[in-house]
Amino acid sequence: MDRTRFTACLALLAMLAAAPEGGAQAAKPDDWAALIGRYAADPVGTRDEVLLRARDGVDGQGIDVLLVVADANFRRGKLSDAERYFEKMVDESPKTPPGSLLVSYARLGLGMIAVRKGDLPAARAAFATASEISSGGLDRARWLANVAEAQTAAAMGDTDEAIMMLEDLEQAAPDESAPPGVIEAVQFARGSALMEAGEFAEAAAVFDAIAASGGEGADDARYAAARARLGAGEIDAARNALAELVAACPRDAGPSERASSRIRDLEPYGILRKWIDNYRDLPFGAFEKRGTLYALGGCDLARTTLARIEADGGWRPPPREALPVAAEDEPEADEPEAADDTKAAPPLPTETDEPDSPWPVVGALGALGAAVLLAFAWLRRRR
Repeated sequence: MDRTRFTACLALLAMLAAAPEGGAQAAKPDDWAALIGRYAADPVGTRDEVLLRARDGVDGQGIDVLLVVADANFRRGKLSDAERYFEKMVDESPKTPPGSLLVSYARLGLGMIAVRKGDLPAARAAFATASEISSGGLDRARWLANVAEAQTAAAMGDTDEAIMMLEDLEQAAPDESAPPGVIEAVQFARGSALMEAGEFAEAAAVFDAIAASGGEGADDARYAAARARLGAGEIDAARNALAELVAACPRDAGPSERASSRIRDLEPYGILRKWIDNYRDLPFGAFEKRGTLYALGGCDLARTTLARIEADGGWRPPPREALPVAAEDEPEADEPEAADDTKAAPPLPTETDEPDSPWPVVGALGALGAAVLLAFAWLRRRR
């Protein structure tokens, strides 16, 4: 693949890709670079166009095209196809930079697919490999991969190891110039791991500190602190905190999505799933924004939990859901229809999901968008 096109495509895939909104002409059949630019600016709105273009085949195209097609399939919920393209990236990426850096993006994608399928051991291995491949210390890709790996470890019950990993990341943050959104995700993940380990008081202190920072994730942190106090048996304090949060939340909010018990109870697996689900419907770059990629919907969670406390006349710890069993695939959305010269292809129906699938890792986790920034930055330093 031509180095100039490779550099241009990585730049277009960066979170601040400067493609114009609306009015962009449709890509010519052989003009993948233009389509990649449109995808970078609006991955959700352009993913069906990418899938339609990919029907003509990607043989002979570069690994930049494989990355975009894999990401579009992942966002559409077509996990088997996304997995195939990510694996093709691993097989075909050059063994030296900058091509070798794309292997880490593919591993991150494979890890997210494994989480979606409920195969936590495979997810943990993929995130660990992505972290090892990424170069240059705790860069963005390593942050995302390490947070995802720690969260997966906690979900598998290795809470002590997860807490140590997250503590190391948090201590390294000031020296490594980690993005604010990722730092908050590290802190939140550590709080959820502490809850999983039964350290409710320490978890509440972690969440209180996040809430005190006043970021966009403050409501989630306030809910999490109250939920940790419920776990510690501080029922009155938790009820009062939830009531204060609900009173401060907007009253004109629209209908909320049903959150699974894994989200309400802040289980590490539920949090990781939610982060990854959020990624599929967000533009590149959301990973650096507090309360965007990592949003849980603290106001809705507070309303639901407070109502349960009042309805039950107290608080009883809910039964824990079993960890997922690895599945072959999730229900896939219909294939996009080809567009003609007079009108765009009709929108695809919204894909369905398992009842407990709300909720990352990190990428995060804006993982793929974040990792692309790493390669582009590397290329700029080499020029």
